[in-house]
Amino acid sequence: MKNFVKTMISGLASVALLMTAVACGSNTAAPAVESGEKTEGAKTSVEKKLVVVSWGGDYQAAQKKAMFEPFMKDTGVKLAEDSPVNIGKLKAMIDNGNVQWDAVDVLGQDIPKLVAQGLLEPIDYNVVKKDDLLETAAREYAVDIDYYSTVLSYNKDNFKEGNVPANWSDLFDTQKFPGSRALYKSPITTLEIALLADGVDPKQLYPLDVERAFKKLDQIKDQIVWWDQGAQPVQLLADNEVILAAAWNGRIAGAANKGQPLEYSYEQGILDAESWVVPKGAPNKETAMEFINYASQAKPQADLLSEIPYGPTNKKAFEHMDAEYAKSLPTYPENLEKQIMLDIDWWYENFAQVNDQFQEWLLK
Repeated sequence: MKNFVKTMISGLASVALLMTAVACGSNTAAPAVESGEKTEGAKTSVEKKLVVVSWGGDYQAAQKKAMFEPFMKDTGVKLAEDSPVNIGKLKAMIDNGNVQWDAVDVLGQDIPKLVAQGLLEPIDYNVVKKDDLLETAAREYAVDIDYYSTVLSYNKDNFKEGNVPANWSDLFDTQKFPGSRALYKSPITTLEIALLADGVDPKQLYPLDVERAFKKLDQIKDQIVWWDQGAQPVQLLADNEVILAAAWNGRIAGAANKGQPLEYSYEQGILDAESWVVPKGAPNKETAMEFINYASQAKPQADLLSEIPYGPTNKKAFEHMDAEYAKSLPTYPENLEKQIMLDIDWWYENFAQVNDQFQEWLLK
């Protein structure tokens, strides 16, 4: 999965999108590559075309296997792929009246900006069926693909006698858990973590009490190791350079699956999404809606997220997964109820000012 750090900041701050991913490509979009040809037995007599844009690498390869190729086989649509996602390029296409993309996989933090600038088509819910989707997943201009979570993480080897950390208040308890701790070098999620650790009711988290958050962070400031790439907290925990870390669940799960003794808790996890959007003026808008409907169904989501450890937005996807694996994902019902959804609209409206405060605080 992608390194969401730089992309989430850029989407909110209106700067060029930067990407480093579990397997993303460069910032220069590659030419569209044909994913396959219309298959025998196609259901359409007139050839339909579609250009889908995602993040490249292993993630897009998994999407191709789970969604793109089955969609072509079942519909006869000729689907071409492009990567990576580039918000600046998308805007230029629309401004110049030369839109070449039809369905684009974007980060949740980018959606308010895209909507405010009039760059998206509204989702046609006469085509896209939302009955089985989580309520938060069906938005006016986007349909969420999956959810990932910022979670409290640790090295199990350091807690063999029990007494494992359970929530964000433990991240701030330096007597109970002495040592350095790793946090994401951005106000996004970091301020939420501080406020939750300070006892703020998750249901009353927004609007964020920014000053209270900084006061809480002051308590551990000299013990924070900052990270800005998703692989870093994994390495910090594995090397015992930190005792606890805020990290993305998929990174920790991936490392654990490779044998590293890492664990995490969904208690007070902070959820964010990836989403399908349709650019304003997309040449194959109707087909894009058909694709989003297809990709939002239970089986394609299950096929994708059985390889990528993030949470499906279709509630029935778990029925198509290994039961034990399903229980490990962010949107499994027992995990979902423990977590908080990141308020992307609040961050869109407040990021610039709060980030200035954050940068000043770092320098103090």
